[in-house]
Amino acid sequence: MSRWYYRFPGNFYAFGPTPREFASEREARAYIKRIWELTRLPRGTELWRA
Repeated sequence: MSRWYYRFPGNFYAFGPTPREFASEREARAYIKRIWELTRLPRGTELWRA
């Protein structure tokens, strides 16, 4: 379990770490979509473990 940083394409700075811990990148992506109220993450969104 770990926290994740994420960066949307075109943004200079990254967001994070996530306040919750996730076991996989898939779970972290689902969380990010939910908090930003998105149906899909933009192409090129980057995630990495904190």
